[in-house]
Amino acid sequence: MAIHEGLGLLPIALCISAAFNFAISYTMAVLGNHIIAFVPFVSDTGALPPESCVFGQFLNITALLMAACFLVRYYQIKFHLDHKQFRIRIMNKLSLGFGIIAALGCSIVANFQETNLFVIHCVGAYSCFGLGSLNAIVNLGLTYYLCLKNIIPKVLLYIRGMLTAIQFTSFLVMLISSRFIDQMNKMPPKIVNPKDENYSMFLVCTITEWVLVTAAFLYFGSLCFEFSKINLKIHAESRTAKTPNPVKISGNSIECPSESFS
Repeated sequence: MAIHEGLGLLPIALCISAAFNFAISYTMAVLGNHIIAFVPFVSDTGALPPESCVFGQFLNITALLMAACFLVRYYQIKFHLDHKQFRIRIMNKLSLGFGIIAALGCSIVANFQETNLFVIHCVGAYSCFGLGSLNAIVNLGLTYYLCLKNIIPKVLLYIRGMLTAIQFTSFLVMLISSRFIDQMNKMPPKIVNPKDENYSMFLVCTITEWVLVTAAFLYFGSLCFEFSKINLKIHAESRTAKTPNPVKISGNSIECPSESFS
């Protein structure tokens, strides 16, 4: 089945939205002399206007698409569950919880620029990166479960295993190296000089952040092959119905009934 069928375009749209956002905001920030051209922080590319407007708008769209991907993933796993698989059910709920909070963190990063509310911006960033990494680990276990049932090829398990390792390792390295950067006393966006103390740690932190972001969105992109086999159907029903029908998962379809207001 082609990736443009079903919901296969959902993770593709997520990756395109993020790539377009970073490319445009980075270019605008460099042309405006707001950041260093060589490996700035991701957030620095959208810290000052006018690039902050583009950065925030598209990052909000990205956060919404992230939440949608996590929700579809949750129902996909739920469809293949047996009643006896309690651990997989818990993992699936954890994955959804981590994912939704990570998407919320992404939205916080978009709406609270580091030049305005730095602490809240950092809370959003660490929620997005940290819980996003945990989500990748839990999802790796869910991918292994799908492989055991011969629902997806093993090559996806290997690819996601590599991306998960890169993502989690990059997050830890970024977290540790950021402690040294705090000593540089640079207000964001950080215009640094190669002669500054701890400049090497600054490069380590920024490079691992970009590696982390790249690995995360490649992970999302790998979902397109599975999502292409899933259809979303929404049924409208009258509010006078006695009992509304719950969400139904049948075959490869997710059916979400919605009540009319007439």
